[in-house]
Amino acid sequence: KKQEYGNIFLAAHALAGAVPHFISHLGAMAFHNMLVQPSRTVHISTVRRRTPQDVGGSRIEFVIVPKTRLWGWRDEWVTDTHRSPVSDIERTILDGCHRPDLCGGIVEVSRAAWLVKDRMDAGRLLKYVKRFGKFAVAKRLGFILETLKIGSGETLGRLRHFAARSRPYINLDPILPPKGRLNSRWRLRLNVTAGELQAAVQT
Repeated sequence: KKQEYGNIFLAAHALAGAVPHFISHLGAMAFHNMLVQPSRTVHISTVRRRTPQDVGGSRIEFVIVPKTRLWGWRDEWVTDTHRSPVSDIERTILDGCHRPDLCGGIVEVSRAAWLVKDRMDAGRLLKYVKRFGKFAVAKRLGFILETLKIGSGETLGRLRHFAARSRPYINLDPILPPKGRLNSRWRLRLNVTAGELQAAVQT
């Protein structure tokens, strides 16, 4: 992805300035080859609010995060000569489960997890879920991994244990209307079905 996205990553890095930040969401998905179709949007997670910018044919959008959530990134070579901070695979997946609306929806997040399933570190993923501290992330992630048969029984068990601490049902995809059957295992309203997620990774 260096040739395709490198310059826009550098532009995003420059626009973010000296405040703590990292390329995230759709930008990180593009960097890690987690997208089937190229994205015109690059997200930057940062502590300071900034106005979205159009650069060339791309749009750079800023996602405000608290300082306590500025972790899970690495300095990556985005061109042959320049590095920029980019969220790692596991953090990118969690950001997608937290804000599917910034990643093309839960179907795209599921497809992204499928594309990197062999590069995903289960131990790091579980550690990140605990550190992220959002039950919705554990619920959506657990359902995705179980539906697509990614990860071990131990991984799913630990996710279920964490998710079970929150009793309310949430929408699998917060972008879509709250309809569909209830899944008591993960405390989700399945406004996207397991079959739809499975079909997405088979195409």
